Amino acid sequence: MKKSKLLRKIAYPAIPQYADGFVPPADHTFKMSVNLRGVSIKIYGFDGSSWTMIHDTDGVISDFIADVIYQKYYFESKTGSQQTVRVSFLSSENVEDVHSFDLAVTDNTRKLYHFDDVPVYRSDDEGRFLTIMSDGTLRWLTEGDSYIVESEGEEGEEGEGGNGGGGGGQVISGTFIEELPTAASNLFKSATITNGIFSQTDSSFANRGATKVDLNIEGLMNYSGNSIDPKEFTLSFWVAAESELSTGHNYFGGRFNSNKELRLAAGKTSDGFLQFHPIIGNLWTGTPQAKSSIPFALGQFQHCAITYGLSPGYTDKYDLKIFIDGVKGGEALQKSFHVLDKLNGNVWFGLGRSSYGSSYNGLGGQFSLDSVQIAHGALTESQVAAIAAQSDRQMSIQTAALQ
Repeated sequence: MKKSKLLRKIAYPAIPQYADGFVPPADHTFKMSVNLRGVSIKIYGFDGSSWTMIHDTDGVISDFIADVIYQKYYFESKTGSQQTVRVSFLSSENVEDVHSFDLAVTDNTRKLYHFDDVPVYRSDDEGRFLTIMSDGTLRWLTEGDSYIVESEGEEGEEGEGGNGGGGGGQVISGTFIEELPTAASNLFKSATITNGIFSQTDSSFANRGATKVDLNIEGLMNYSGNSIDPKEFTLSFWVAAESELSTGHNYFGGRFNSNKELRLAAGKTSDGFLQFHPIIGNLWTGTPQAKSSIPFALGQFQHCAITYGLSPGYTDKYDLKIFIDGVKGGEALQKSFHVLDKLNGNVWFGLGRSSYGSSYNGLGGQFSLDSVQIAHGALTESQVAAIAAQSDRQMSIQTAALQ
């Protein structure tokens, strides 16, 4: 089996531009495979002097496969707006163990599981998900089951979770929430997830859809009792307004819990720029904001982030910082609220609307969201800027933490 690398690239509604082209990954220059499902694009190759169109989608084939013979490639969108396209590049080298498969990433390491490691799926496992337990084994679990395996002789003590352990020295990592299976299974009303991007396809207030995942059950955050431990976190995502916004709070995700809110909202300023102004904790509308310097445009993805890290010199105070386009717009220092506490035993986090227990709260604008991730640990300002600088919107919190 050939080694491969899967990428997500943007198809732009314009003729090929050299700056927006992309080069094949190093050591993966044997074949390319473009997933054409749900997209309408033209594919171009650059030979060093000119662009050549090598494929024009016609709805007949679902995958375009070709030898990698060009220096750069470019996807042109035929819909008039940007599209996200999945493309795989294959190496001429073979994977050594063709009987293993790459199942998941945990604790900053990538583990290969053999087919014999997967437990038999029986009739009473219907509706269960294949889950990596905290000790690295695999089990079929329901949505409410815990993935924590207690060590012998340490009953009641939590094992290390999927995204770093509690206390000092934890690994900062991140998972794209919209790509979780539960995000797809919990889609509500007009919400869709296509090519890894969450979208609301209906502009009417009543039908603007949503989805949600449980941060605890998914193993995205480690909980010690009711609260995450450690208390620090980073939330990172890309957002695009798909309809005009008011200057107020147009909500598009997060969670509602009285005085412990983490509601995501944005507005269009009177002078024509996107402003990220969430509502967090007991700060309410006094939560710091971040205003973009890029002129507002429908369908334009922009990066936003929230970090909550220990204040220098304190063990129980935290600094809240709000970012847009990689630039810090505001901060609230030495705070002590815990906005990711459990509510009725659950930690639902919504996309499209704020979660409120098992339901949703608030309506807002019509949005698309990409690469939504939350993880323990607060990134530095320069690390947030590194994520925002990526044109393909694919840098994880884990990768940024190594910058």
